[in-house]
Amino acid sequence: MKLEQQELDIIRSAKDRFTELKLTLGDLELNKQAIIDEIKSMRESFKVTEASLIEKYGSDVTINMSNGEITKKDPQQPTRKV
Repeated sequence: MKLEQQELDIIRSAKDRFTELKLTLGDLELNKQAIIDEIKSMRESFKVTEASLIEKYGSDVTINMSNGEITKKDPQQPTRKV
């Protein structure tokens, strides 16, 4: 006894699609891990840059990210962590 050709085609197609989806999911997971690794690297780089800027300008300044202007923080205003 054998499957009919149409039945065989259906299960082959399903199996092929399943395999394709698993490969796609694996690729996505690898891409995700690469992005996570890059984010970690950027955080470390930012820490180094931040430490350098604190050493140069002090920890009591605010940097305007639009124009680079540096101003002293108002001692009355509470600090905010980002």
